[in-house]
Amino acid sequence: MVSAIYKKRALPIAWLVIKGKKGYFPEDIHIVLVKRVAKMIPKGAHVVSVGDGEFDGISLLVTISGFGW
Repeated sequence: MVSAIYKKRALPIAWLVIKGKKGYFPEDIHIVLVKRVAKMIPKGAHVVSVGDGEFDGISLLVTISGFGW
């Protein structure tokens, strides 16, 4: 899930529902979600990405950096 912060509240703007086992999702699934969200963000918007240990993959970080976030 990806949320936008508005007036000190996290509002979900995109998510994926995938059947799987308990635990972390593969990095490529996170990249799919981030690419979908990138299409929603206005050019020049200030974006900060925050996540826990599940979001530390090099490919994900390269993808996010490629958007200028």
